[in-house]
Amino acid sequence: MTSRLGWARAAVGISLAAARRSWRHRRWVTFVVMLSVLGWFFTGDTRPVWLFAMGAWLAPALRSASWAFVSPWSYEQRWAGPWRRLRWRSRVRKRWVPLGVAAGWARPVKRGDRTVHAVPRLRQVRTRDHRLLLVVRACSGQTLEDLEAGAPRLASTLAAVSYRCYPSGAGLDALTIELVMVDVLGTPCEAVGVREPVKPARSGLDLGRTQSGERWLLCLTDRHTLVVSASGAGKGSVL
Repeated sequence: MTSRLGWARAAVGISLAAARRSWRHRRWVTFVVMLSVLGWFFTGDTRPVWLFAMGAWLAPALRSASWAFVSPWSYEQRWAGPWRRLRWRSRVRKRWVPLGVAAGWARPVKRGDRTVHAVPRLRQVRTRDHRLLLVVRACSGQTLEDLEAGAPRLASTLAAVSYRCYPSGAGLDALTIELVMVDVLGTPCEAVGVREPVKPARSGLDLGRTQSGERWLLCLTDRHTLVVSASGAGKGSVL
């Protein structure tokens, strides 16, 4: 019950934040203000208009809270997750230059009478589950080690849980930085019961989720070794 109430509170915050950023919401506010002015001009009372506007504004939040309380899993998959990943991508694209400066990648460049910061180029931004994937291309004179050295500062600025880096493609000028933004293993959740037996797929048996939210598959077609013995007998030494 506590986790469901937490999901419901988060749903209200997400819905209100989405409304504030929506162009439809700005048009709606303008329409309500104009309607209130007309109502005050003709009747001298704007309270019915404001009550109607408040109810219409809170309706999406109440709907999302009910959805999150009844079915937290579907709410996360269909609304909260996509909205969260959209915010991650938008933040990185809009604030890439300040993020590059915070990571220590910036180089001062003179352009006329002013000095600007030149940062590595952001080639690609992708999201998958709870991961944010950035493909960064090094500036002239920079190496992948220089980019990798700034990855911890970038992860700290974006409030990531963990990170890892690996070269992007066969070239030596691009680095992929994988940021885990949410640790799904840190928060307990209710197990979802299975009504009917599930036939394992040939790709593997779905046992759970990893830290980044991906499916944790046990491959069934590979070779497996089972070591059985008493506790403390040294089963690990066999492997």
